[in-house]
Amino acid sequence: MSPKITQPDEWLLAKVYANGVLTKDGPLRNGGRIGWDANRDFLDGGIIGQMKRAMHNLSNIFEAAGGKGCLTLWCH
Repeated sequence: MSPKITQPDEWLLAKVYANGVLTKDGPLRNGGRIGWDANRDFLDGGIIGQMKRAMHNLSNIFEAAGGKGCLTLWCH
């Protein structure tokens, strides 16, 4: 399987980046997430609202790639 660009269908297409890339060996790669909505508009709520939205966006990318259930985040 070649790498597959993935994002929720209702999102505007990314122009110079990929929201998610499902790699041939299985991991879903993701770049930086920010707190905007599907139309690239920032919502009210300050840094906390943007962080919640960024986590929601990450979960949506995970689901668009075929993931189900709990999303586990880790950093290295």
